[in-house]
Amino acid sequence: MTFAVIRIPGFALQAVLRLEPGLSRRAVVLLGDGRRGGVWQMSTPAVRDGVERGMTAAQVLARCPGAIIRARSFSAEESVSRILISCSRSFAPRVEATEPGLCTVDLRGVLPRHRAEHPRRILRQLAQFGLKGRVGLARTPALARFVSLRADPVLEVDGEEEEVFLRTFPLALAELSPSLEARLTEWGITSLGAFRRLSRQSVGDRLGKEGQDLWDRVRGRDSCVLRPASLPETFEENVEFETPLETLEPLLFYVRRFVDQLALRLADACRAAEKVILELTREHAPSLRREFELPEPTTRSEILFRMLGTHLESLKSERRLTGVSLRVIPCPIQSKQRELFDAAVRDPHHFAETLARLAAVVGAGNVGSPRLTPTHRPDAFCMDTLNTEEKDRPETAGPPPPGPALRRFRPPFPARVRMRDGRPRSVASRVLDATLRDVRGPWRISGEWWRQDRWSREEWDVEVIGGGLYRLVREGETWSVEGMYD
Repeated sequence: MTFAVIRIPGFALQAVLRLEPGLSRRAVVLLGDGRRGGVWQMSTPAVRDGVERGMTAAQVLARCPGAIIRARSFSAEESVSRILISCSRSFAPRVEATEPGLCTVDLRGVLPRHRAEHPRRILRQLAQFGLKGRVGLARTPALARFVSLRADPVLEVDGEEEEVFLRTFPLALAELSPSLEARLTEWGITSLGAFRRLSRQSVGDRLGKEGQDLWDRVRGRDSCVLRPASLPETFEENVEFETPLETLEPLLFYVRRFVDQLALRLADACRAAEKVILELTREHAPSLRREFELPEPTTRSEILFRMLGTHLESLKSERRLTGVSLRVIPCPIQSKQRELFDAAVRDPHHFAETLARLAAVVGAGNVGSPRLTPTHRPDAFCMDTLNTEEKDRPETAGPPPPGPALRRFRPPFPARVRMRDGRPRSVASRVLDATLRDVRGPWRISGEWWRQDRWSREEWDVEVIGGGLYRLVREGETWSVEGMYD
């Protein structure tokens, strides 16, 4: 066996139901041409209730009043096609997107033990995305396609098994044109094995090229060349909800699915996520758009989902959500060796997630690395974004200035100061309640007179009776004890 066919039965219906898992056990009908078209595909409960292909929506509801009707979603089908291609490419590099819901894989060069292991691994991978698949393995693409129709969920047909398999394969499952199937049925041919026993010349005389092509496929003589699917160029997933969302849980379900799909496609293209763009569309309101700069490129879906989930948990909107779009900006995968004395953060993504959770509690402007601003205003600083990369170590500062160190109180303690001859004589506060022995000052400083928040203050250094050096500050008519000297 040198070829495998990976098939998603009921492809269009599965593409819709994977986004609505609550309908998996309900009678669901998919209309092929919008809401006014006939039944295209239906779930097993709908078949048991008597729904047939081609029925109108009115006929379906008359026969099965509890049926749920959905229209085909071409965007959902395209998304599932990309998933199927990426999963198939993990089996072997030469993959053809033969038709919607079906991929053909060239297994030449794949080790025999991998041929036995990979099909079930691919099916488990599809199941993670809410999809059920089948895998057929045979010596030609056409035979592998026939085998995939009878797989449950994996079937391998090779050597002598091929004749037995075709002998029991009914024409009704062979995906023939209605005219060809009707013609063969009139001849009393009901299986591919019986058709295989005919001569190619007689089949061509009576059925033309269509019959000869079928004969070649059944005999394993088809000489088709696979057209490998191209690698993905854009990494984006989106959906419009049937019913607007009001709660977080279903939104997280969609986001989780999209993250897993994009992570799979990134790994398939040997790319990593550098930036993530999330956009939420709302009813009668502008969309909510947020860009996430990742601290380090990654392909791990759990990291991307934690980052998005942290943001969505703190998001509030008065309008219901009608859709969600998730886009990833890719970059080449980079790897670097850590140095022995590397001071960088070991897990930048976990560190960034922790910062995001802190920002949700205390505010985005209150998380970061403090940096002094170029002004003489005491304690003036701003918050810079924390960098997870290793930074150059600052040079060692010179010797500390002489004199006692000031231990600042943060925040300063409010105080009541009694003055005599324009100088402080006693202080009453939570940290200090005493008469002053000696006073030095005042030292007046001010700045930024051109701004609304201009400032001016007056500083005094005082010694209290019994020992102790403190700093008093007056701003306007307000006094405070700012600190204590060693």
